[in-house]
Amino acid sequence: MLPSAETIAAILPQYTTAGDSTLIIAADGKATTSPVRVKAILNRLARRHAVDLISLRRLSARATGRSLRQPLPLAPGLVLIPFKVRKPRIARDSCTGYINLHAVKTAAEDANCREQTVITLLSGREIPVLWNEKTVARCLREARLAASAAPHPASGAASLHAAFYKLLEVFHEILALKQSL
Repeated sequence: MLPSAETIAAILPQYTTAGDSTLIIAADGKATTSPVRVKAILNRLARRHAVDLISLRRLSARATGRSLRQPLPLAPGLVLIPFKVRKPRIARDSCTGYINLHAVKTAAEDANCREQTVITLLSGREIPVLWNEKTVARCLREARLAASAAPHPASGAASLHAAFYKLLEVFHEILALKQSL
């Protein structure tokens, strides 16, 4: 089950003995592992908030002028910024993780490697990013632009729609658990 939008600080790909999975870091710094990939987590979040990711990426691309790796303003408290956070072990492995703009405290050059940056979250947890400080600063600025250009629900209908999809997600998970027993 996914945490609420305001409590997500980062969504990071990770290798485990079971294969590729996702590490979800909460705003308080606690981490949980999900057996699915980052893309599946993003799709679940988009469904929860009744957001079409393709349209959101187009809006974000127009706001930032960026054609690849657009920031994703999924909700008022959740603006996910894509960063390269690992080197892939095999071809076509995802190396992109997402950090919530609202959870970023600082971003500074890694003392050990000038081509890396360490992003410190409000919880104090540090996430190494495989891009230099200048690139990370540009991504943070673009995320602010995308967040300001994102459509916000004008009525309660959008939140009702999101609640409906959340309820469907819960039913789906219950059925999946029941079938596995």
